[in-house]
Amino acid sequence: MAIATQDLLEAISDLTTIREMKVALNVSTQCGLIVGATTFLGGLLGGPTGIAAGGILGTFMSSYHANGKFKSVPEILATEATPAQKEKLAEALKKILTKENIFTLVQLAATIQSDRALLDAIQNVVRQFVTADMGYKCIF
Repeated sequence: MAIATQDLLEAISDLTTIREMKVALNVSTQCGLIVGATTFLGGLLGGPTGIAAGGILGTFMSSYHANGKFKSVPEILATEATPAQKEKLAEALKKILTKENIFTLVQLAATIQSDRALLDAIQNVVRQFVTADMGYKCIF
């Protein structure tokens, strides 16, 4: 029995390692610049104490700036991937599963618990898809 694309993507999205994957929406660099600039200005104005104060202030400012700008990979797959992209990801995942002689979701659930190499392969395919095909940067 072949695994349906939607069912496979839902099963993969339920994996803890995939749920923990986040993507940055072009905000990481901006946050780094905010922290760097406030730390630099703090150092110019207050010396060593100013560096600490500027770093703390910059950290809070960048945290506020980044709030809500990171999404989980399952959220991206569910809301932003086109049907063609979903099919492409499912086909790449099915190739891995076929090599492991996994043809049903029950077999996948039973095998993935004990096979770390399979879990790593699935995670790598999803990471590659999100970065190459969807243009996001994965962070863990």
